Amino acid sequence: MIQLGGKAGHRMAIVISVRGKKIYDIYLFNIATGKSIPLATTGKYKQASSFVEIKKNMNKILIGLVAICFAGCKASQDIPDSKDLTGEWNNLSIRTEVHSKNNTGTDEVFEVNRPEWEEKLKIKPIRTFFRADSTWNSAHYNLNDSLVYNPSGRWWLEKDKLVMLQSFPSPDTNTYILVLQKDTASFEATLDWDMDGKKDDHYFGRQVKVNRQ
Repeated sequence: MIQLGGKAGHRMAIVISVRGKKIYDIYLFNIATGKSIPLATTGKYKQASSFVEIKKNMNKILIGLVAICFAGCKASQDIPDSKDLTGEWNNLSIRTEVHSKNNTGTDEVFEVNRPEWEEKLKIKPIRTFFRADSTWNSAHYNLNDSLVYNPSGRWWLEKDKLVMLQSFPSPDTNTYILVLQKDTASFEATLDWDMDGKKDDHYFGRQVKVNRQ
């Protein structure tokens, strides 16, 4: 049995059944759930003349199987954990491709990075809070540290998607592709950036997690 890494609940192992000099069965075994997935069945591999040949056959099989299984483990690790998102996040950059800005037929690209954030937007980097009770708010402070805008609502994860339901100041829902990497996160979505009534603008933003304790 060869054990593969992964998050808790996703730890896997490759189990190979050998009887005499013949490889009989190969299956993927989930240690957490006790369930197995057949990967190869009896009769697929020929009779071996010695234990050395059995080992050679096994090595050939494992090269492919391990690659497949590690890809699967990585995919499970790429799914964000709600605990990792909980906390305060501040903007690093925004890039939005605005389609037909304000229904004028003219496309526009809006982009801002952290160094020029305050000069360009006249506000501090937005402070977004994701709480464990599934509520969120995005506090917008002007350059005098006065709160000028503070939308809020509820949030949840659907695999690699972050759903943000806004209840204040007006109802809205946007779904983002979320990628978490330690203390940074990227958010990608199609939304109504120019507020022209159409969700046809491509948004990509990066944020950093902040610990103010």
